[in-house]
Amino acid sequence: MSEPEEIDWDDLLGGALEAGLSLPEFWSATWRQIHLARRAYHRRRGWLAWHIARLGHADPKSFPDLEDMTGEARPDRSAARISSMFHTIRIMKAARAARQKG
Repeated sequence: MSEPEEIDWDDLLGGALEAGLSLPEFWSATWRQIHLARRAYHRRRGWLAWHIARLGHADPKSFPDLEDMTGEARPDRSAARISSMFHTIRIMKAARAARQKG
C-alpha cells in the first residue's frame, strides 16, 4: 500500500482564496467544492484570456460598442446630469460641515 500524498495546505488555501472563497467558506467546504471552485476560476480566466486575445484581431471598423459587449447602457454624461451631481456634492459637503461643527 502506498503512502498518501502530503497535503500542501498553503497551495490549497491560496488556490481557494484566488478562486474567491473566503476563509470560513474554505474551512467549511468539502474537497470537491474546493476543487470545483478552483476549476471554475481557471475556466473563467481561460475564457477571459481567449477573448482578450481575440479582440486584438478584430476589425476596428466593425468593433462592437462597449454597451453591446457588456450589456449595460452607457452612463448619462449630459451637462444637466453633471450639474445635478455637483449640486448633490455641495449639499453633502454642507451637511458634513454642519455635523463637524456640532
